[in-house]
Amino acid sequence: MRKIVLIDCLGILGTLVLLLTPCIIFAIFIIPQLSIFLAIPTFVFLGISLLTLGLVFILDPGYIPLNLHSQNSLQEEALQSLPEEYPFVQSTHFGQDRVLDLDGVSVECKYCFTCQSIRPPRTFHCSNCERCIYGHDHHCPWTGNCIGYRNYKYFFLFVINTSILAWFVFICTIVKLVKILSDPQDANITTIGNHLESILIILYTFLMGSSLGYLAGYHCYLVSQNLTTHEQIRGKYSSRLENPFNQGLYKNFRVLCQRVDPLVVNFDYWNQKR
Repeated sequence: MRKIVLIDCLGILGTLVLLLTPCIIFAIFIIPQLSIFLAIPTFVFLGISLLTLGLVFILDPGYIPLNLHSQNSLQEEALQSLPEEYPFVQSTHFGQDRVLDLDGVSVECKYCFTCQSIRPPRTFHCSNCERCIYGHDHHCPWTGNCIGYRNYKYFFLFVINTSILAWFVFICTIVKLVKILSDPQDANITTIGNHLESILIILYTFLMGSSLGYLAGYHCYLVSQNLTTHEQIRGKYSSRLENPFNQGLYKNFRVLCQRVDPLVVNFDYWNQKR
């Protein structure tokens, strides 16, 4: 189950304020002076950003189930009440790591002494969530959740869509100021001072669009290589031949459009799959 703490709620509330405030100012002061039809794309982009942000926040990022068969596990009666398909890890060798051969590349699967289970490939223990997360990309305080296997696609869409929204607002506000200053009678410092909200929106959306645009480009590169942020920063796979998960540009991006499969914590599954 997704564990939500106070710091997660504060993080996403801050993101909502940063996202909604410029859109409200834009809707009140800019749109009426340009065209009311600009409200349609504005609120479409905003709605997509809010939806994807909400999904990133509430979804389980890919928690690896705790080893319920450890010495500190639940009582046997509690185990009997779990569904038959519950994918718990059955580790018979306490503290023993494993090495899998995936397309000729040795992938080390370390034992997590906190979760008392062996981490499947591409799994990392997040100290913020206090859980091992499959497909761990990074812990994002702005979304109040870890970014992993189950919610990465929504994070990716949120970053790209919000970047587009920021540049859309930026361009529309620039157009508004150009129209005002194109009138010789209004082209002076006093006129610009009367539109302080437009200046602030331009500065804010430029910074927001630039930072999110860079982040979107970075994650496009990661998707094209089928890497996570964690793997890229640590230089885990320095070339395409060394990355057993890289299936080529088309298939790497196609993964984002596919349904998220049930999380399988079974090493025989990985050997059969590859």
